[in-house]
Amino acid sequence: MKNEQSCQIWSLASDKAEYERFEHLLSTNTTRNAIDQSAFNELLEQQAVSHLKGAVSATVIHDPCHIRKKESKKMENLDRVKDLDGKIINGYRTFNSVLLKGQKVFLLGCRPYSQKEESEISEGHLSNKEVSFDQIRAISKAIKADFPERRITHLFDREADDTEYFELIDKELEDLFIFRLKTNRNSDVEYWDAEKQKQRFLKLHLKSLENQFTFVFQKFLYRGKCYQQVRAKISYEKTFVGADYYNVVKVELFDRKGKAIFAKPMVLITNYEIANDEVALLIYQKYLKRSKIEGVFKFLKEDLGWESFRVRDFQAIKNIILLGFFVGAYFCEIEPQLIDNPLVIIICQLAKSKGKVSRHFFMKGLAMLAQIQMAEQFFKEQSFSEDDLEKLKSLLE
Repeated sequence: MKNEQSCQIWSLASDKAEYERFEHLLSTNTTRNAIDQSAFNELLEQQAVSHLKGAVSATVIHDPCHIRKKESKKMENLDRVKDLDGKIINGYRTFNSVLLKGQKVFLLGCRPYSQKEESEISEGHLSNKEVSFDQIRAISKAIKADFPERRITHLFDREADDTEYFELIDKELEDLFIFRLKTNRNSDVEYWDAEKQKQRFLKLHLKSLENQFTFVFQKFLYRGKCYQQVRAKISYEKTFVGADYYNVVKVELFDRKGKAIFAKPMVLITNYEIANDEVALLIYQKYLKRSKIEGVFKFLKEDLGWESFRVRDFQAIKNIILLGFFVGAYFCEIEPQLIDNPLVIIICQLAKSKGKVSRHFFMKGLAMLAQIQMAEQFFKEQSFSEDDLEKLKSLLE
């Protein structure tokens, strides 16, 4: 196992020094078997950033991901997370970041944690902001290490709709950002609520923005469904949000019959300067690339077992999550090579991929090969004859 692990590590590391550092991450410290998370993520950052040579800009997607362990009750430091239906269940938290270059994704960093952990910088328990801010700072520094003028755009979903995130990226790091805002985010427009008999602020997604235009997408994919000739009504303006002025972009989508595809508009906030309609459209199209990280999570959970572990020790749980992320980074790195490899193609065909070569079918095919090997080993140990095997096969008919 150690040799197989070393081969994978060597494939990801760009030189001998990095290889030796990752070998050190798997070694035993003075108390427990622990992976140094900072050193682990630093190695991933270096590998991902190596693909940015000569680039003046970079796009980074950040997203938390819950590790759901609904039936677990005795695992160490169990946190409370949301399931797919929004219900609160047992589990753990991770904060993850990936680099987007063209259509390719490179894994930058992963931090598994629980809010039951003690904070290292303040009294009390570990917070989401402490984890995410630490990783965002480290990644920004790593990406600008070889070229300080490189412009980084950070993409976030609604979970990070918070003024402190805006200020961290805009003021402290001097980077760019695009966030999706929550539907309960208020605008700076007040109105009189006759029913409640008090002044209230209009929700930002209901506010009419100063600049408006329409754009037609010939095809728009959402959750496996393809919409034809989708009309996007896009509006934007600079407005006061939180503690400063930022540009807000609101997008409403309608199918070719004029029916709204989503119940509420998507509202984005950015510190990009929006000089015209084209820039506003590009902000929306750039944000849509955030969905790339969802494919990474799907692969990690369904194919690499991010949620299937059964150990109870919290340090072991974090190690498993981190190593799963590393293997995911390895597959993202070598995926272009997989497509043309004859053996990989055969393995994908074994998984009934219908000609498609992907990480998912490759892992599924490997699992089937492993099952075949285990069955053959069992038959050999039990000294099964050809007649015995034929009788077993007949049970499948």
